[in-house]
Amino acid sequence: MEENQPTGATIRIACNSGVKNTVLSNARGIVALLSNMARGEGTEETSILIKIVSMDISRIRHYVKDLQNCLKKSTFSRSELSLRITKHQSGTSFQPLDSFFEWLDYISALGELDCENTESLVQFLRHSQRAKHDYADLLNAAFSTNAGHLEKWVLIILKLGRYGIASRAFFQIVIELPALFDPMNVESVPVRGKTPIYTRELNLVRVLRRLVGSKEDECLRRLQHIWKGKGDPQNYFLHQCPTHLTVHAELQLVGFYDENPERIPSFRFIGVSKKSCYLCDRFLALHPLSFTTSACHQKLYSTWATPSTRNNKSYDLYKSIATKLIGIMEVCIKEELDRRPNFHTNLYHPILPQEFRFPA
Repeated sequence: MEENQPTGATIRIACNSGVKNTVLSNARGIVALLSNMARGEGTEETSILIKIVSMDISRIRHYVKDLQNCLKKSTFSRSELSLRITKHQSGTSFQPLDSFFEWLDYISALGELDCENTESLVQFLRHSQRAKHDYADLLNAAFSTNAGHLEKWVLIILKLGRYGIASRAFFQIVIELPALFDPMNVESVPVRGKTPIYTRELNLVRVLRRLVGSKEDECLRRLQHIWKGKGDPQNYFLHQCPTHLTVHAELQLVGFYDENPERIPSFRFIGVSKKSCYLCDRFLALHPLSFTTSACHQKLYSTWATPSTRNNKSYDLYKSIATKLIGIMEVCIKEELDRRPNFHTNLYHPILPQEFRFPA
């Protein structure tokens, strides 16, 4: 959120594939409701939730159908659940179970829900909201697996409940900080598209020469040994490489603020629909603007790319961060390989770039 702008606070949004016009329009519709409410015009919380549902309707329907399939495979009785809860009650006081079982009965009847009816979906989301607000402890006691994880259908309910929680949070913050929303705008990061990888950059010998200098022939022989049975090394390498790279939404925002420093927000938190990937999380940590996100899922994507820029200073910064990320990953890979029994006796020792040294 960009504060103290001439036209009012601005919410800046981004998407890996670019923000669609429909998404931008729906986001502006939600903010318009909040702005009206801040000016004293009547707005019900349900109106905000309906707007949110309209904005993410396809994903909500997917969650609901997935939930319906899960519930078809789940069977539980009140006596069995009561027994499970009792076993977890030592030192913990749970509320009476009657309302909890009534709520479960409602959730179990999900098969009758009309996913095409927005009003029915909104009502169901309100009930899903109670999973976290009213019944989190009971659900954990009754539906935890032996490994300590919640059953899949409970996790889906918690996801659906977030929509209602979001509308309530919006409603509450407008009451507390009306000046923030009057006026407020929503803008997207300009889309630059995916970055193509030219075929000449995927020549295996050229890549090896860039990495290990004059030892590319030796490295190529080792790769042929490792990729035995995979066919021609160059063709195999070519098919493992993506044809395009994608700048993730978090880094699109960072790139935007590097190019527009007058818009840099004071509160540098990026809200994400899903957890950030490992490289985005580390890139943000190494970037001087110090943006953060709520969580990281530790996954790597072969199509990941740094922000694109025509500014020499930003280019040098991104290159420096990328080099540090390579070093971090090389250390992790080496530590992982060293933990594997007999690795060094079963495989040729890898050749590392001359300029990089692992820490002792």
